Amino acid sequence: KGFSCLLWVLFEVMFACAILVFLIVWLVLLPFSYISTGTDGRMLSWYVLSAHNLNLVFMCIECVRNGFDFNGAHLVFVLYYGMAYVVFSWFWFLHSGRFFYFFLDWRFPLTPIFYVGLIGIIYAAFLAGLRLSRYMKPQSQPAEELVSF
Repeated sequence: KGFSCLLWVLFEVMFACAILVFLIVWLVLLPFSYISTGTDGRMLSWYVLSAHNLNLVFMCIECVRNGFDFNGAHLVFVLYYGMAYVVFSWFWFLHSGRFFYFFLDWRFPLTPIFYVGLIGIIYAAFLAGLRLSRYMKPQSQPAEELVSF
């Protein structure tokens, strides 16, 4: 029972994060790279495309195959995961001296706005996962019936 609940929440978090990564790469990082360097910054190489897009493909396959539906109350777990990543990036900066993404860099004056925007994008990714899940599994049972408490 408990393990099924854990898998249910992990599925929702990872699906939302796969959507988040896909959106950030295509709508933020790639345009920023073209604006700042005039190139794609190797973001269109097979390795980078695979790392940022195949996860979404695999999560969509998982969504079709598993018995989990999204529960709106589980949004909080996706937000926790996002906040944990931000805190991890701070520690990584203290260790290595660099941020992987400009919008997480606290030295930039607009970072607080980026953090609020990131929360909004995480919320949108969760909603997109919820809608995609319902679209891909229109005949599915509610998750509460599949995992009893």
